[in-house]
Amino acid sequence: MERLHAIKHLNTYDDIIFAKGVYPYSFMTSREKFSETSLPPIDAFYDTLREEPLKQEDYERAKKTWTRFGIANMQQYHDHYLLSDDLLLSDVFENVRKSIMDNHKLDCLHFVTLPSLSWTIGVKHIGETLDLITNPDA
Repeated sequence: MERLHAIKHLNTYDDIIFAKGVYPYSFMTSREKFSETSLPPIDAFYDTLREEPLKQEDYERAKKTWTRFGIANMQQYHDHYLLSDDLLLSDVFENVRKSIMDNHKLDCLHFVTLPSLSWTIGVKHIGETLDLITNPDA
């Protein structure tokens, strides 16, 4: 998979940019938390939705991200988290788009939904034309 957007905008090919970031959702309870000048402890990353603590290797990756990108406060960490998440999503989408174009000669951006794209791919590959149903009772 090509990762052009992430590499281009984050100026690195480091493995830490190719994994989903970690974010202390439960810790970020007020705007004042953005001023914190260090990464919160691992306990602050507890996932209250799944009721799971953060894995140590994920916390180490968060610390490495903080250091690698010269992050000075939680506002910058927050912004980096959002940017890297969007860049990874755009890379995935561009790869899906390229794959569909290469394999089916269709641009998925010309379809409103994935079901409409899937329907078109299916109809295209059966090699038959479908007639318009003019009498639904027949």
